[in-house]
Amino acid sequence: MIAHIFSIPTPLGSGWQVYVELEISSEEHVIIYENRMALTGDGNLEIAQYDGRSLHFGDFYGRVTVWDFNSSYQASKFIEQLNRTLNGSV
Repeated sequence: MIAHIFSIPTPLGSGWQVYVELEISSEEHVIIYENRMALTGDGNLEIAQYDGRSLHFGDFYGRVTVWDFNSSYQASKFIEQLNRTLNGSV
């Protein structure tokens, strides 16, 4: 799996947007399905915190997601969380 993560200034507004898309192979889709990893909610694979709530793998699976932030600092901190959990880096 490869997590494509990037941020841009909010178009026609203030703040920043973080875009996340997961590139997942056919074999990985099977593993995700068999292990019920795409579920959301308590007790499932937590990826990050956003606006006071937990985000789970299922919140990112199968779609491009866009997350809004008031500042580039907040967006950068969110990206750090994602890189740690999705890409295994710091």
